[in-house]
Amino acid sequence: MRRTLLLVLSLALLAGPAEARRAKFDELMQILTPTHKGVGAAHPHVNVIVLFGRTTKEGVGPDLATFQAKLNGQDVTSLFVPLEPGEFGVQSGMRAVLEPARLKLGAKNQLKLSVRSNPFPMGKRMRSGRDKDRIKFTVEETENQLPVAVASADTDTVFPGLPVAFDGGGSTDPDFDPLTYTWDFGDGEMGSGERTEHTYGPISGDLLARLTVSDGSADAEASIVLQGEPDLDEGRTKGLLQVTADGPLELGAVAVGATGRREFTVTNLDATETSQLKVRLEVRGDGFTLEPESLDLGPEESAPVTVTFAPTAEGHAHAKIAIVASASNRAAVSTIAHGYGGAAPAGSSGPTLADRTAFYAQLDISRRGLAVFGLRPDGTRFFADNSVHTCVVPGGGTGTGDACVTNADCAAHGGYCPPASTCRGGANAGQPCTTHDDCPGSDCPSFMLLDPEEICSGTDGSYVILSEEGSFTDPNFNAETERAATLMRVDLAPDGTVTGRQILDRPTEETTNLACDGLSVANGRVFIAEYFNVDLATCFRTEKERLTTVRKATGAKQVLLDRLDSVQGIDACNDIEDSSSALASSRDGSIVYATFDVGGSWRVRPSPLAFLTFVPDGEVLEVHPDGSLLYANATDSGTEGRVNVYKISAGRVATGPLPVGSLVPCATLTVPNNGGRTFVQGLAAASSASNPDDALILVSFLTSASGVSGVLGGELRVRGVAAFVSPPGASDTCSVAGLISLEPVEQLTF
Repeated sequence: MRRTLLLVLSLALLAGPAEARRAKFDELMQILTPTHKGVGAAHPHVNVIVLFGRTTKEGVGPDLATFQAKLNGQDVTSLFVPLEPGEFGVQSGMRAVLEPARLKLGAKNQLKLSVRSNPFPMGKRMRSGRDKDRIKFTVEETENQLPVAVASADTDTVFPGLPVAFDGGGSTDPDFDPLTYTWDFGDGEMGSGERTEHTYGPISGDLLARLTVSDGSADAEASIVLQGEPDLDEGRTKGLLQVTADGPLELGAVAVGATGRREFTVTNLDATETSQLKVRLEVRGDGFTLEPESLDLGPEESAPVTVTFAPTAEGHAHAKIAIVASASNRAAVSTIAHGYGGAAPAGSSGPTLADRTAFYAQLDISRRGLAVFGLRPDGTRFFADNSVHTCVVPGGGTGTGDACVTNADCAAHGGYCPPASTCRGGANAGQPCTTHDDCPGSDCPSFMLLDPEEICSGTDGSYVILSEEGSFTDPNFNAETERAATLMRVDLAPDGTVTGRQILDRPTEETTNLACDGLSVANGRVFIAEYFNVDLATCFRTEKERLTTVRKATGAKQVLLDRLDSVQGIDACNDIEDSSSALASSRDGSIVYATFDVGGSWRVRPSPLAFLTFVPDGEVLEVHPDGSLLYANATDSGTEGRVNVYKISAGRVATGPLPVGSLVPCATLTVPNNGGRTFVQGLAAASSASNPDDALILVSFLTSASGVSGVLGGELRVRGVAAFVSPPGASDTCSVAGLISLEPVEQLTF
């Protein structure tokens, strides 16, 4: 067995002449590995990977000719070679292999790295800055970590004479060793490289293409099943494929040894007399079968297909269902089925694997708005009742229709908060009502859902909702910043019924981000990024966000940071503001992260620390129970989508923030995307029900309808909630627990 060197690290940044000067240039160079106080896995060497960036203020990059490296006082610059373009998602970087002969086993080692910036004008002279980092580490031997192979193709179906693009770019090595790629295309031909193409001749049946990746010590394999399009009978023409169902292929809980069934329908929409739709169907997933596995449909014919789930073990399971047809609109589509082996309450898709209730938002047509629902650990769902009343102001004055719970919530305009009213119209016009259900064909004016801009929780007994703008009318018409939103706490009994509501605050317009700690209502706080206009004649800045806490029990407010973006070093007057796009808090409230539109993800409390250089819009973050940053995104390659989870400890970014593209997922769930895009909708973390020391991470995702609209019914679009498990500690590892449901949910939170 080859051996790996385990690094027990302590890291310190060399102090420059002045902190302000050093801060200007510490983005020139970031060390991806070794990791501060972590494991620098290699076999039998130690990998060093350095990423280069550009300074924020001067906008200049590094002069690579000035790069220097010393190990224990010896110059090792010559050991560093350039990264391949795009490797680790960056334009430039260096890697080196430190062999055991150069290292002090069981003793302290010191690696010094430095690089200067390209010259830039400062006054009448040209200047340059320097980024210097120093890493101290102790080396111990441990076992090699195996690489992970991930392979995809741009099609599920082989068309003779047309090239198929293969992609192994999702493959990773936990030790950051360089990988080699070998492809077996399944027809006797071979290829190499991270990405490659191959053109097939005529085939019958399926082909199995294989990717082998090697880190120089061990190999890993991944395979892709490619299907051949069914041949038509002589004189026939291709049909039009459509696949529909009355809902997702969710089989729910099925006892081990029993079976559950769902149906979907395959239709040939083509009415042409010669039309023929030959169909091959395949299911890939333990415990799932299809009946039939082939169809031959004439003009406008349909046929049902039965999905059977017969679990042999307890736990969540899912399967990919591939449908290949002789169709003129689309030759192949895929969807997924899910089931839970074991007992679960009726209507449940199985347990969430978490130790507490999760909350999420979903459009509710009957209640006419975004409703908040609870998802209990056993998998049952309940309406968490985010309804409020509406203010009535005499004469229909200003403030009429504002969200309220008590009369005090309407006092600013001299109004009151009636718990009931009369139907506006319909069959029960003029009759008493408390909800819209009392007014068929019309509505009840005193009832509305407080549509959530965002929700957060923290305990099973309550959640907090930040409304969208328009739920409050600011009586101070001359205010520079209008208060237009509502922050409300909702208290719940164990059965999900509401025991109390309290409006805590009326935040300002464009306040859209909040986070909750995990403390009780009596002791807990809510963090909000509250928006304010800035109108100072001498300032370039026009707006700012304050990081403010609101007490869950009383609504009392405290400003933690007058400008949230000040953690980035952005000037209070002369720089353009950088708005936040997300907040996340640790359970005790001592750690708060923020993601900015431009400046990436930062730890805001207890002290500023940049984690990621840029986070694309719509991607999400959370806090691991051990304080690390959790981040989730979705990537696509060919006909597969990848739901990725990352765990980033503070030691990973001790020498500077990392590009998202340089991160290696701690776990990835692969799902069919039908050649479209995959999106992450929500991320939530709690303690695992089976081990309270582990984090249970839920990620909600969906795929686009691009290319399958009208072919694959919307109810069969690939979407759901995936579960991951991550242990605590310096190791940035986690594993896939599986899909827990096929329901896409927004604003997911624990």
